[in-house]
Parts: sequence; C-alpha cells; structure tokens
Amino acid sequence: MKTKNILSTVALLGLLFPSVSFNSPAMAQSLRSLLPSSSYSARVGFVPPRENGSPSNTRSAASRYLCQGAAIVPEDGLVLTTKEKPSLYMYVNEGFAEKAMLVVESSAGEEYTEVVSFSKEGGVVTFDMPTEAPMLQVGEQYNWTFILMCDGTIRPDSPVMRGEIKRVAPILTADQSESMPLAQQAEVYAEAGIWEDMLSAMAMIRAANPADSTVWVHALQSVGFEENIAEAPLLVQ
Repeated sequence: MKTKNILSTVALLGLLFPSVSFNSPAMAQSLRSLLPSSSYSARVGFVPPRENGSPSNTRSAASRYLCQGAAIVPEDGLVLTTKEKPSLYMYVNEGFAEKAMLVVESSAGEEYTEVVSFSKEGGVVTFDMPTEAPMLQVGEQYNWTFILMCDGTIRPDSPVMRGEIKRVAPILTADQSESMPLAQQAEVYAEAGIWEDMLSAMAMIRAANPADSTVWVHALQSVGFEENIAEAPLLVQ
C-alpha cells in the first residue's frame, strides 16, 4: 500500500525510540575459519562501507510491555544491496507480536508499506520490498522503517527501527552468481560491505540446513548482536 504521511503520523505518536549502541568488531576471523578452504583464497569478513548511516538510525527497540524487535542490519543502519527488490530481516522476541510493518520511503518522499504476519514463537522475519514500491535504482538511497505491531496495531509505544538502504552496482556477473557457491558469494559481498546480499546468501544456506547455523551466528555476533538474536531461528512465513 502506497501512503504519503504514515511516518509523519508515527512521529507525532512518539514512536521513534533513541538508538541502542553496539560494538562492531571485524567479521573476518569468523567467516575465515568457517568457509571451505578450497573455495577461494581471499578471506576478509564484512567490511562496513565508508559512507555511514544517519546518527538517528536505530536498529533495536522495545515497548514498555517487553515486546522487542531488532533490525538485522549493520550498526549504523545503512544497508547496501545490488538488488532491484532486496529483502530486509528483523528479529522479534517470543510471545508478543504477530505482525510488523515495513515502510520504505524514496528520496522523493513517496512511502510504501508492507505488513507481514508471523507466529509468536520468536525469531528472524524476512521482509520483501513493499509490493507497490518501484525497483531500487543504482546510486539511490531510500529510508526504511520497521514498526512492530505488538497487539496487532500501531500504538504510541510500538517499537520502531529505522535506517537507510542503498542500491549499488553489481559486483558479480550473472554467470558468477549462478556458478559460485553461496558461501563464497557471502564472503565476496562481505568484503565489499554489501550487507543485504551477504545476509541473503547466508539465509539461503541456513534455510537449506537449519541444523547448521554456525556461519550465520558468527556473522551476527561479530557485528554486535547478542546470542539470543544471533541464534534465533529463521521464521517460515
């Protein structure tokens, strides 16, 4: 659904929470030790891009009633992607929320929303771009906002997380993307600081083998996420 003023309404309701600080050590050692040694030689983990997100970005928030969420993004909230229609990921704690809203705002101020439903068991929820949102353009930066609907509605204390997403030029050819193992793709994107492509590759690896979440867990812990979030299951929607 395309809207014009939803974020203004959210701001007036006092939904936006102050940022939560996390440490962000390099991811290199985690991925270096976990990926197959025969696949390639360069092993540098996630390298944050030089451009930083807005100081007002928040990747974690909670309500007064223990309803909590955390956007699975770098510490500064800036997500790089090579995709026209990328995905975003959010952790939701167990037992409180069954819905969340994603709002994507273009540089022209156009807003697009998508509401996703999920179980109350807690875990990581995948958000595709809103259906009516246009394809992301290379070089353009967009604002994203997650609103956790703790009782199925938006209210003044609803947890809110926000940041930016920017599309960059592809670094792999179509042939490389088809032939290169997902683990190797994750490392390539990590080196380039392209978070969304890296995380999506890791999500596919984890979905194919839910019992082995080692690479995913180490990746999230290395950018400051605590164990309960890093080890949370990927929710099937």
